[in-house]
Amino acid sequence: MRRIFLLSVTVFSAVSFAQKHELVKKWESDTLFKVPESVLFDATNNVLYVANIDGTDPWGKDGKGSVGKLGLDGKIIAVDWVKGLNAPKGMGLYGGKLYVADLTDIVVIDIASGTIASSYTLQDAQGLNDVTIDKNGVIYVSDSKAKKSFSPGKWQGRSFS
Repeated sequence: MRRIFLLSVTVFSAVSFAQKHELVKKWESDTLFKVPESVLFDATNNVLYVANIDGTDPWGKDGKGSVGKLGLDGKIIAVDWVKGLNAPKGMGLYGGKLYVADLTDIVVIDIASGTIASSYTLQDAQGLNDVTIDKNGVIYVSDSKAKKSFSPGKWQGRSFS
């Protein structure tokens, strides 16, 4: 099991305008998360979402993956807040939904209910790794295994919004 650490970066300006960076550990979580791969801050709900790969194969389609919730104080709210994923990695937020890169799929989680609202398979995807969403709701996804990125507004003829 691995811990999640919160580090803060402090920048000092000297007379010569040189910068000194310092990492300061603010807290660390308990070791209950299951191979945590990424963490995403949700400012609206003041929580952190943790992608739990779980299992022995970070690219395995085994159904053991989940998303956990962590308080801003480092206390675990739920290790397996949403279950039934394979090997979730990067995440993005938009319009009350959490979008999770899960191997070949984008899994859409309704934050209010904590349930999977939908899932979309990206054609030719092999190992989705990270998600980012612009202010207009356009989703961008990287694929580490296929060495490419996806930036569609719609997948399989369906809009995510």
